[in-house]
Amino acid sequence: MIQLTQKERTLLEDQKKHEQICIEKYTNYANQTQSPQLKQLFQSYAAQEQNHYDTVNQILSGQVPNLNQSQQQASGQQQIAANASQSATNMLRYFSFAVLSTFWGRNHQSDYPGNKPDGARGF
Repeated sequence: MIQLTQKERTLLEDQKKHEQICIEKYTNYANQTQSPQLKQLFQSYAAQEQNHYDTVNQILSGQVPNLNQSQQQASGQQQIAANASQSATNMLRYFSFAVLSTFWGRNHQSDYPGNKPDGARGF
């Protein structure tokens, strides 16, 4: 059984609150998104935060946390998160390219010499 000082207990209680906030935020984000990849990513992050929360609770109750079980769960969740993150990154790259292409096409047409009125100078 773990014996905690008052300062350690206070710090762990504070950490527990932070983990709970993260769980709520990631769960909320997962519920708001329309993207299946982002939903999976946020759900994976929420599950990781739940593992952290459970570990802090174990320590606060005087138990030594089972890190092997947490590591196995985290490993599976990391794989899910990596796949979802790659999909989300690809989506963001595509979206950024589309937005920039549209922006460049609309706002920089006058940058081409053939698009300037006679005598106009461009910088």
